[in-house]
Amino acid sequence: MPVIHIDYSQAADEESVRALANAIHTIVADATGIEDVPVYARRAPIQAQTAPFEIFIEMSEEKIQDLGALVADIKRRLASWKSENKFSYPINFSFIPMRWKIEIGI
Repeated sequence: MPVIHIDYSQAADEESVRALANAIHTIVADATGIEDVPVYARRAPIQAQTAPFEIFIEMSEEKIQDLGALVADIKRRLASWKSENKFSYPINFSFIPMRWKIEIGI
């Protein structure tokens, strides 16, 4: 399952954070075909040289068939959402394939 972390700066308002969190959940769920996609957002108390939004998507590497195509698809969908919703904040996006074993519901 993918896990999404959003770090955001003091410049971002709560409404924009919520909108982006909901959008990136839908985008990643649709792009991966995996519905169980938790999204966590946090504002760092101390910041230096940060973009308004940094998105980090972590996903088990064995679930990824074509990393380049998946990243391009998510980027395209995110850019389209930004345009359609007049979301003016810049976003940095990192996709991190992980070698991990997840145990759920213990």
